Amino acid sequence: MTIDFSSAISENDLCLLFDLGGQYSFDPLYSDESEKYFVDLLQRCTATGEGKKRFLELEISKDFKFNIDLPRWTQNPEWPFDEGKPMFFVGQLELVTNRDGNRFISVFYVFSNLRTGKITTICQTD
Repeated sequence: MTIDFSSAISENDLCLLFDLGGQYSFDPLYSDESEKYFVDLLQRCTATGEGKKRFLELEISKDFKFNIDLPRWTQNPEWPFDEGKPMFFVGQLELVTNRDGNRFISVFYVFSNLRTGKITTICQTD
């Protein structure tokens, strides 16, 4: 089975971003907005090797902001973007329900654009 996949981000840069995504709880290819943000970020970077990694860590730590903790995703990261930037992570709420003898967990992740007041909620279930 062959899977055709293309990205404007090089394979080496994707490996670096997926590594940083593990630390900062994002997926660089989650959405078109996410990919565009990282393409733009990489275009601003003139460094290579460790310098590129330091640049990306600094910029990502400035933009991926959170209230207390980073999201602890139940599934793959789905960090939303608004106006070309990652939204501020407010927090998460876990809801456990029992139906037909089965236990289900839903986790609600709340994000905000602090400038505009826009709120986005992501729901993931186990």
